[in-house]
This record gives sequence, C-alpha cells and structure tokens, in this order.
Amino acid sequence: MHAAPVRRSSLRNLATALLTAACLPAQSPLAMPFAANNSGAAGWMIFFDLDVVAPAGITITALDVNCSTTAVGTVGAIELYVGPTSYVGTVLNPTTWAMAAHGGVIAAGNNVPAYTCLGAGLFLPPGPHAIGIRHVDVGVGFTNGTATNRTGATADVHLTAGAACSDLFSGSTFSPRVWNGNLHYHLGNLPGSGCAQSESVGTGCYRGTTTFYEALPALAAFDLQSGNQPSLYAARLLPLGYMVMPTGPSWFPPTGVQLLDNAPIPAPMGDTQFSRPLQLPFVFPFPGGSTNVIHAASDGYLVLGTTTSNSCDASPTTAELLTQVPRLCPLWCNLQPMTNQVANPQSGIYFDVDPSGLVVYVTWLDVADRSGSVPLAGATSVTMQVALFASGDFEFRYLDIVPNTTSAPVIVGASKGSSDGLVAVDPGSVDLSASLPLITTGPDSRPLLHTVGLPRLGSNFDLMVRDVENLVPFSFLCLGDTAVPSGLPLAGLGAPGCSMFTNNNLTIVTLPVALPAGAAAVLLPIPTDAALVGMQVTSQALAFTTKNDLGLATSNGVTWTVGH
Repeated sequence: MHAAPVRRSSLRNLATALLTAACLPAQSPLAMPFAANNSGAAGWMIFFDLDVVAPAGITITALDVNCSTTAVGTVGAIELYVGPTSYVGTVLNPTTWAMAAHGGVIAAGNNVPAYTCLGAGLFLPPGPHAIGIRHVDVGVGFTNGTATNRTGATADVHLTAGAACSDLFSGSTFSPRVWNGNLHYHLGNLPGSGCAQSESVGTGCYRGTTTFYEALPALAAFDLQSGNQPSLYAARLLPLGYMVMPTGPSWFPPTGVQLLDNAPIPAPMGDTQFSRPLQLPFVFPFPGGSTNVIHAASDGYLVLGTTTSNSCDASPTTAELLTQVPRLCPLWCNLQPMTNQVANPQSGIYFDVDPSGLVVYVTWLDVADRSGSVPLAGATSVTMQVALFASGDFEFRYLDIVPNTTSAPVIVGASKGSSDGLVAVDPGSVDLSASLPLITTGPDSRPLLHTVGLPRLGSNFDLMVRDVENLVPFSFLCLGDTAVPSGLPLAGLGAPGCSMFTNNNLTIVTLPVALPAGAAAVLLPIPTDAALVGMQVTSQALAFTTKNDLGLATSNGVTWTVGH
C-alpha cells in the first residue's frame, strides 16, 4: 500500500495553518475533572453548553472522555453533536441537533482519560453552542451536578454543565450531570490532521441474553397497568430464558401480616430495607441458578437467594441489574411501605403461599412512591404483586399506581445478574407495553469481539480477539482497505446473524487462541514513517463455532487509521 504524494498546495496550506496557530496561542485543553460518581451504559449521551469567547472561534480537534467501568481496551466511538444555543429543553428533540464530528475511542478505565481524535475537527464561531456527546459501545462516567462543580473555562471558551440521557436524544433524562473530560482545541478555523484513530464497525455473532427490562425515567411513565395489559406473565423457556406476554387480570388478596425487615431483631419494614428470608415450598429455577429462599425489597423487587443485608437499593441502574444478585423487578424504584399507614393501616408488603403449594405471592399493598421527594400519607400509592410458580414461571400483577409529582428512575424486568459467575448480557431497554410478547435470546453468551489499540507511528499496535468458543485454539484475522458499515450478511453461507464488515482484500492472519479464556492477540510494529499517516485498514476476526452450519462466527469490524 503506497501513500499518495503530497501536493505543494497542501504543504503551503499546512505552513499557513501552522503560522496562524503560532500567532493565536490557545489555552487548550479545557479540563473538567475525571471524578465520576455516576455513570451510563453504552449509547448514553452527556450534554453541556459551550460559550466561545475567542474572537477567532475555536476548532475542537480531540477529546479525552471517561468510559466509566467499561473493560479496559474495549473499542468504541464518540459522536459529537451540535445543537442550538443551549441543551436546556432540547435533550429529547433530535431535530435541533446534528452530528458534527466523531472518532474512535478505547476505554482506559474508570476516571482515566480515553483519547478520541475528531479528525478534521469541529469549528465553533464565537457565541453560545449546545454540545451533545454520545458514547457508542463504551459506557460514560459523569458527576452529579452541584452548585459548585458545573462550570469550567479557559480564556477562550466557557463550559456549563449539563444533563444526560439514556439513548440517542431519547430515553430517560437526568440533570444536572457534569461531563468528565478534556476538550482539545486550536484558535481559529484550523482543521486537525494526522492523529491515530480506531473505531468499531457493526457487532459480532452470537449474543444471547436471558435478561429483559424496561428503564423508565419516572413512575408516571409506567403503562403496563393500563388498557388490556394489567399483568405481565413470563413463561420459562429452556435454554432461551423467558417468553414474556401480557395476560388478563388476576390477583391473590394477601391474607397474612405485614412483613418484618431483615435486621437481627426484626421490625416492620421501612425505607430501603429487605424483608426477612421468605421460605418457598418449592425450588424456584431461573437462568443461572435456583433457590428456595427469596427476600422482598421495600423498593419494589425480589432477590432470588439469601442475603444478610437489611439495606436494599432505591436507585436502580442497568449496571446493577446485570452485575449484582439475581432479581425480579415488578417496579424497582424508591418505594416506602410505612408512609401510607397513617391513612391505611393495611399498607405494607405481604408474603402468601397458595393453598396448592405450587405458587407464592409477594404483594406491595398501597405503598408510597418516594421518587424525588417524600409524599404526604395517601398522596401516592403502588399496589402490585409477584406470583412465583414452581415451574420457574412468574407473573407481575398491577392494580392502582398513583405516582409522585417528582420523579426518579424505574426498572421493570428480570435478570440472573452474576449468579453463575458471569455478568448478564445486556439486551438493552425495551418498551414492554409495545413489545409483548417477546422471547429472550438466551442462553447468555457474548459475541465474538475484536478490539485494537491506537495505531501510532513508532509504536507496537495491539490487535485482539476475545470471547472465542472453547473449541479450537486458533482464530483468523481478516484485513481489508474498505469497511462495510452495514455488513455483508452470511446467512446464505450457513451463518445467520453473522456479517462481514471488511472487504478482506489485503490478507488473512491466523492467531493462536488461549483456551478456555478465548483470547488472542498480536502486536503489529508501526514504523516511524510519515508516509503511513492516514493509511486506513479495516480488520475483523473469525473463529470456530457450533452455533451455525458454516462453523464460523464473525466479530465486529474495526476501522483504524495510522497517525501520530
């Protein structure tokens, strides 16, 4: 592969740009602390306002971002969007935003800057601008906003934070939230050039997950109890996980007394507490395990297994759903069993065993919604029930839901968590009221993954393959000069769900794989040769599998550009 000759006009333009830059020193970067105390999953966005005060404007050439707890080395991308003069009031209005720059990123660890080059960069003239940054395939770490941490500035540009949302200009919104990052820029309209980049293309096969959930911004957004869907029934399917479907009204009136908490000396359940152990008359199976003991959480979920803790979690996150103990979540949010007892002495949480001995019921009866604020007794109400069947099926049943006027996140769904030693695979939030019936795609498995480092001149460039099945101790790395972003489907060759993301016209390399870890890596030395700057390659891994007739699984692709 040969670099194209550099024209004289290009050299003159470069010299002019360098001279101009020398005359206009900048205070780049604008730095915001890497001090995350909150986070979002891959696909989340973080927003802030930039007021450019430099008379010549600025060109943003690169960012350092916080990829939170995403595994170090994970390849993703950063998309930078520009909106109106402020993000306020526009976070969920995609028509007012446009993607202005993007670049690859490699997760470096929580609160560790991860560099992303924005190619030619983004010029912002003097004045106010709204900025939205989306993390693709990597998480985002940010800081909860306070009265003192929401601003940052240099002599050229001022930053005011901020908000976050859980999807591309959609999903749940959170404010104030403060971006963690460094904003690198030049003064004036000076395009950047020549930095090394890596960016993931497509996804590998085969991902499987037994988890399902819907993440909501507030209890007021919950709609499963309305219309023709007062209940949600999950039928256990092996090995897929569950078939989740709407079902007709059903209810078991609780007959016992309010549950006591899990303290050494049990007391009536209050705010953010677990119940005492609840013994099942059968062993309840679920993906990743089984149990004959559960605990009810005052905050609207069941723990499938035993715990000695008396402190449950009132602030649900997807990460906790996937990584912690297995749970069923009819309405995981900030609930309080005792608030309404002044108005209704029966308010509380109940556990009943069906006369058949094949079903148990956990009921939250007229408990209060404490999302965002403490309501008056009787002002809010949540009445719902979980029925657990000996077969492993379960049902979420809902009666009256009267939410608080303030809001906080809610999760509805179920996950094995890390009960089998492996973190559950994230299927993404779905609108349950619009998606039923649905079938989860288990068993839990991670797709073949290809990651790379940054191809910098004079460095050893890492190319890695992960999550190879424990079959044959080698894999293949395909390299081409053109990406196929939409993917070339391989269903016709016997590999449904798999695609090629490179034209594969350069070479194929065989990589030894360490089993059972399923990992392979190779170092590619990149010489210090300026002629290589801008050279672009797309690579993708293949590995043996038993999951299709072709016998091969494909990874995501990665497009990488050699640079400084």
